Order: sequence, then structure tokens, then C-alpha cells
Amino acid sequence: MIIDELPLLELFHRLQEAGLPLGIDEYHLLLRSLQAGFGLPNRAALARLCCNLWVKSAEEKQIFDYHFEQVMQKPVSQSKAVVFTSITEVEQQKVTPRLIRYGALGGIVVLILGSVLMVQSFNNNQQKPTPASSSTPTPTPTSSSTPTPTPTKTFTPSPTPTQIPTPIPTPIISDNFFTSENFLLILITLVLGSVMLLSRISRAKRRKLADKFSTQPNQNRKITTLPAQLNKRETDEIQIAQTLRKAVTKQGFLLNTNYLPVTRRQMKQSWRYLRRLVREGLAVELDVEATVNEIGRQGMLLEPVFVPPRVNRIELILLIDRDGSMVPFHSLSQRLAQTALQGSGLHQVKIYYFHNCPTGYLYHDPAHVEAEPVSKVFQHLHSQRTSVLIFSDGGAACGRWNPERIELTAEFLQQLRQQVRYLAWLNPMPRNRWQGTTAGEIACMLPMFEFNRRGLDEAIAVLRGKTN
Repeated sequence: MIIDELPLLELFHRLQEAGLPLGIDEYHLLLRSLQAGFGLPNRAALARLCCNLWVKSAEEKQIFDYHFEQVMQKPVSQSKAVVFTSITEVEQQKVTPRLIRYGALGGIVVLILGSVLMVQSFNNNQQKPTPASSSTPTPTPTSSSTPTPTPTKTFTPSPTPTQIPTPIPTPIISDNFFTSENFLLILITLVLGSVMLLSRISRAKRRKLADKFSTQPNQNRKITTLPAQLNKRETDEIQIAQTLRKAVTKQGFLLNTNYLPVTRRQMKQSWRYLRRLVREGLAVELDVEATVNEIGRQGMLLEPVFVPPRVNRIELILLIDRDGSMVPFHSLSQRLAQTALQGSGLHQVKIYYFHNCPTGYLYHDPAHVEAEPVSKVFQHLHSQRTSVLIFSDGGAACGRWNPERIELTAEFLQQLRQQVRYLAWLNPMPRNRWQGTTAGEIACMLPMFEFNRRGLDEAIAVLRGKTN
């Protein structure tokens, strides 16, 4: 299998559109693995390599299998045609503005020269004497010198010499026509011919480029003699650039939600560490240590020792601050709640919403419609199994100091500590923004962490009871 002929780019975009959290780093990692020799023997090896690098759950595995089968059924020529059409489009975009500039420049030159010639011809026509004024002085002396008798003889020869020079103005008209209109038409013809010539040259260049890319794969294998490291580096950069280019030209901008401080995959990984194992149920798991001790006491194996399996019985209560200063963090809180419900593996997860401070009522929905009294929520908490995580800015987003909010929060935390042992606070604002605000005072009452990967792991460690 040849790396350049694999439709990896199309597969990558299909998986991104299907919802897999893939970025340029994951695509770059696949290219480096292929260049190192992994996944090249056959199609099954390529599928295993892509699964190991990109797939992290059974649901993602089903999505990958479907799109992998769809992409790999297409012939390689289709992927080459996509690259070729994109290249010809770019060349055409480069040539078209050039022709427009040449045509506009030629039109401006024609207008300037035409206006100059028209003004010059108009001035020449005004300065030249008319032929009627030059023929008038000839008959005046003859009329004054002749006597009055004999009018018949002098009348017959006189009109013949005066009417002979009448065809003189014809060459003047031909000269004016040649120097103005005819020259202007010739100039316009030359400009149009040059524009047509440039367009034909551009078409010839595009045909040559098409012939070049139609025979390029076989030629590149014979001619290229670059070192292996340089060749790999250039191939990586070209394919990554094509990935970005295709993603940008498709919609004009990149649609990506991975700008949040913690990705969906990282949240799921962190939630899996929130465990409190308790042995419950039937004794079906072999206790190796107890069995060995029993053999040591009795000298032989009479009966193995079984114990109930370990079950994660931790219960998570997630309290999310909603609306107000928390509007910019709605997507982050939604992702936190979804990952806790779906991929955490927790025994029980309950999510409640509040605004600024949880006083009186907690709400089951983000719109604050389904309310439940705080006292009723506290009745269902288990002191040894329940852990409470609060997600709020604590007033740090506004940068304010609110004594009333501090007092109400302290009262709520005091009631909560009477019901549960493990309690933590996640703040979406950076730690340097807490000082001088309500959040800085609340951070002295309970463990508060900045919401990033490290802060989430530390908060979960507190909920497990590992640190204080």
C-alpha cells in the first residue's frame, strides 16, 4: 500500500463530522506511524492502526467501522481527481485576476490615446484655411480692368479657368481620416488581440499542468532522491496543509469545539478515577490471599475462599451555577454534566442547577423550572458514598466583593457538611482572578480548583477522599 494513494484525508474529515474528537495532532500521528511502517501490509492492518490511534470507545468503534468501509470502497482515482481539481481551481483563480488587470490597463491606454488623438485632430481642423477663401481673390482684377462695351466675348472664356481647381479639398479629408479614426481602430484591435493571446497562453498553461499531474505519481517514484527524513517531513507538511485547506475552503471557517480547557475525552478519563469500591453481592470472586492462608493452616486445599466482587458505589451530586456571569461557561458546564452521566461509570449521578448561591431551592433543569427544596435533597444523601462537586465562578467573573453572597454560601456549605464528607469546588475563572472577589473568600471555606485538566484531577482526588 502506498501512503499517497490512501484516502486518509477523506476518512479523517468524515470522522470529524461524525463527532469524534480528532485534531491535526491525531492526523499527524497517523502519518508518522504509516511512514514508520505500521498499518501498511493490508487493509485490516490499516484499520487496526487507525482504531488504536483515533478510537477510544465502543461507540466510536462502530462509527469508525462504518466510515472506514465507505471510504475504502472508493477507487484511488477519485481522491487524485479531488486534488487535481483543487489545484486547477487555484491556478484559474491566479490567472483570472491577471487577465482582468491586463484588460483594464489596455482599456485605459486606449481611452487616453483616443482622447489625445481626437483633441489633436479637432485643433488641426480649426487651424487649416478653407478652400473657398483662397479662390475668391482671382476674379476681382479681371472685372475692374475690362471696359463696359463687348460683354459677350469676355463672358465666355472667364468661367472656364475659375471652375478648374474645385477637386482640391479631397486629399485633406483622407489625411484627417487616416490620422484619427483609422489609427484608433488599429490600436483597439491590437489591445483586443493581446488580451486574446494572453487568455490562450493561460489555457495552454492549464493544459500543461493537467498533463503534468496526470503523469506525476509514476514520475515522482523514479526521480525523487531526497533523504528519508526530509521526505517524511515534507510529506507531513503537505498533507497537513491540505487538511487545513480543505477544512477552511469547505465552509469558510473551522467548526471546532476543542477550545475548552478540558476536552470531552479528558473529562471521561478523569471521571473514571472517581471510585469508591465496596464488596457487595454473592461471593463469586476468588480471594487468593485468604485461600493461601487457609492452605497454610490446614496443609492442603480443602475449599477455596470466595468473596463478593468490588462494586463502585459512589454517588455524585453535581451543582451547576447557571445564567448571569456563568453564561459564557454554559457549554463547559454542559460538557461536564454529559460526561458525568454517560462515560463516567459512576453508580449514581444527580445534577442540580442554581443561580449565584444555592439557597432555598435547587432545580433539575437549566431553565430553573422544576424546583426541589434543599432540605429534601439533603435527605437522600449518603454520608459515606456521596460526593458533591460545585461548578461556579463564585463572583470572580464580575470581579466583585459581595458580603451577602459570602454569608449565604457559608451557610449552605455548613448545612452540606453535616450530610456529606467529600466536597469540592471547580471555578472556570483562572486562579489569579479570585483575589479580592467573593471567590477568594469562598476558597478559604472549602477546596476550590481552577477548571483545567490538573484542577479537575485534583478535585476528583478530594471527592475520593485522598487529599483534604
